[in-house]
Order: sequence, then C-alpha cells, then structure tokens
Amino acid sequence: MKKIRINSINSLIFILAIVVLGFCIALYFAYNQINAKGEHIVELTEQSAQNSQAQEEMKNLESSLNVIEPQAQKINSYLIAPDGEVDFINQVESLAQADKLKIVINSVAIKNSPDLTDEGMEYLTLRITVDGSWNGSYRFLSELLNLPYQISLTQADLSAPSNTQTSSGWESVFDIQVLKKSSPTS
Repeated sequence: MKKIRINSINSLIFILAIVVLGFCIALYFAYNQINAKGEHIVELTEQSAQNSQAQEEMKNLESSLNVIEPQAQKINSYLIAPDGEVDFINQVESLAQADKLKIVINSVAIKNSPDLTDEGMEYLTLRITVDGSWNGSYRFLSELLNLPYQISLTQADLSAPSNTQTSSGWESVFDIQVLKKSSPTS
C-alpha cells in the first residue's frame, strides 16, 4: 500500500508540476501580451501627444496669420499694384489739375534693384513738370508725397517765372520713385 501511496503522491506531484508549469506558461504568454499592449499604448500615447502638439502649433500659426494679415494688407496698400502704373499716373495728373496746374509727365521708367527684385518689388520712376502758381505747386507736392504709397522725392527744381508771356507761373520739376509690386514674369 505504501507503494500505491507513493505512486499516487508522485502522480499528484507530477500533475501539480504540470499544472504549475502550464500556469507559468500561461502567465508568460499573458505577460508578453500585456507588455505588447502596453508598448502599443505607449506608441499611441506618443502619437496622440505629437498630434496634439501639431494641432496646437497649427492653431498658433493660424492665429499668427490672422494677426499678421491686416498688417500685410496695410503694407501691400503702400505699393502700386503690378498693373497699376496707369492708375497711379492718372491719380498724379488729377492732383495737379485739382491744384490748377498744367502737368507734363516727362518720363516713366521701371527701375529694378536686386534687393527689391528678390522681394517681388521694383520702383516706378517719374519725372513730372508742373506749371502754375507757387501755392498750387507747393500744395501739389505736399499732396503727392502724402499719397498712400511709398513715394520718395529724388529731385525737386522750382523755378520762378522768367518770362510771364510764355509761362503762367512757377515751373517745377519733380523726380519721384514709387515702390510697386513686380509684374509676374511669364
């Protein structure tokens, strides 16, 4: 009977060992699965954090653009449009006529500068001669320089009338340059 008992105890120990071994194997696979899921969760969390950060950066960029847009539009309003030379010249002529001056546009040219060309801009240069009263010439120059464009007066020559029969008053020659957007090249 002792032999049967020892055999049954050995069988029981063997069965328990197999159960414990099976339990250890199950724990090992469960641990690997939990570990893999944990790593996947960490990856998803990192991706979520990156996406949140990217969304926050996009919101900040959009907010910055909304702040900058009115300022950019204001800056653009100081530039003549790429095809706005004729409109600008008409505006200058209207100013002179409003001040009762005779006006002649002696020359019109486009001046390029490497610094400006890189920024998509160039200069429109004009040589303007007006003939009329001193007050009209002064008012015209003041109004011209106060137009809502980036205008530089590069030369001014105001001459008193030398012959009252051929001239109706002061003759003034103004050289100006105005910043304008470059015309798109084809």
